[in-house]
Amino acid sequence: MQAVIFGASGLLGRSVVRAFGDMTVTGTGFSRTAGGLVRVDATSADDIEDLLGRVRPDAVVNCVGERRPEVWAGTPAQARDRNVDAARLIAEGASRCGARLLHISSDYVFDGKAAPYRPDSLPNPLNAAMARRKQLDPTMALLETAIKATAKGGIGKLRQRSRGQVPYYEEYPALSRETWRPDIRAAVLANQRVGLHRKLMKTAAAADLYPTSIGTDAIVSPSPGPSPLDVLPHTPEGKPAPGTFRLGVSPGMVKHQGTQTVLWAEQQFEERGGVFNISNLIKTDQSAGEGE
Repeated sequence: MQAVIFGASGLLGRSVVRAFGDMTVTGTGFSRTAGGLVRVDATSADDIEDLLGRVRPDAVVNCVGERRPEVWAGTPAQARDRNVDAARLIAEGASRCGARLLHISSDYVFDGKAAPYRPDSLPNPLNAAMARRKQLDPTMALLETAIKATAKGGIGKLRQRSRGQVPYYEEYPALSRETWRPDIRAAVLANQRVGLHRKLMKTAAAADLYPTSIGTDAIVSPSPGPSPLDVLPHTPEGKPAPGTFRLGVSPGMVKHQGTQTVLWAEQQFEERGGVFNISNLIKTDQSAGEGE
C-alpha cells in the first residue's frame, strides 16, 4: 500500500507517519524537509499533481493547516491558503489519481457551544462567527464592548499611572502614600461600572437608546439636541424613566459633561485613525474634572 501524507513535518503529520508503521509512506513538508520528506507547496496545484502523478498512492492524508487562531485573525488570506485552498487542491488531486482521501480537521472549525461534534456537524468557526455576528447585530456588539470595558475599567485600574503630574522618569508620588490602595479603587470603580451598565440596559429597554462610546466615568449617546434633556428618556408625565440615567448631584445621578457635533466626532476619527475612545475627548465643561 502506498500513502502520501501532506504536512508530515508538523506535530500531527509526524504522528500520522508513525501510525502507518511498515507501509510505504511518502511524507511532504515545505519549510522543514529533514528525514526524507519531499518538499511540496500544498497551495500549488502543480506541486501536488507532480507528486501524486509520480507516486500513484492508494491513500492520501491531509495534515496541512494553520492551527493558530491568532494567525487566522492577523493574516486571514494566509490562513485561507493553508486551511481552505490547500485542502481543496489536495482533495482534487487525490480524486484524479483514484486515491482515497483522509482529511484531518480541527474542532476550531466549530464555535465550542455544542461539543462533542460529529462528522456531519455544521462548521461555525468562532472568529468568523464573531465577525458575522457584529455585522448582523451591531447593537449587541456595542453592548459587548461596554461589558468588556467594565473589566478594563475595574481590574485595569489596579495600575494607576501619572497623568502628566510628574515627568515620566520620576517616581509617581501616589505610590509612596501609606493610604494608597489600588485594590479598593478598582473595587469602587468596578461597582460603579456595574451600576452604569445596569442603567444602560434600563435606558435601552425604555427608549431604545444605546451609547456610541463608554469611558471610565462617561458615556456618549446620540442626541437630537445639545441638552442632556434632549436625550434622557422620560415617562409620559415628564418624569425620568425608572432605572435610567437621572441628572443631579446626588450619588447615582449623572451630570452633563459636554456636547459635540457629529462633524466634530468625524474629525476626531480622521485625525486619530479610529484607535481612541471618544468619551475621553467630548467634555466641553473643563470644570467637570477628570471624574476619578
